[in-house]
Amino acid sequence: MSNIMETKLNSATPEPPAKARMMDSKKEPTARETGEKMGEMYLSLTDKSADYVKSVRNYVRQNPVRSLMMAVAAGTVVGGFFAAITQSRKH
Repeated sequence: MSNIMETKLNSATPEPPAKARMMDSKKEPTARETGEKMGEMYLSLTDKSADYVKSVRNYVRQNPVRSLMMAVAAGTVVGGFFAAITQSRKH
């Protein structure tokens, strides 16, 4: 009896068309290429960010007073911005 059910189940699920099988075979290389490209972009981005961090650190070492003044100025601007937002929400 199990052979009869197996035969019916196998006949109930049709074979995918050739076009669908061909599309599936194209998905794997495309997905692989996309993954490789994204990996390359990630490595490039991490390299660029590491270079940027190094250059900022060198600038701070060479100009400590100017760097401190820039940080204070940036903090004042950001703090004023958040204070303005907070006050506008209260009213």
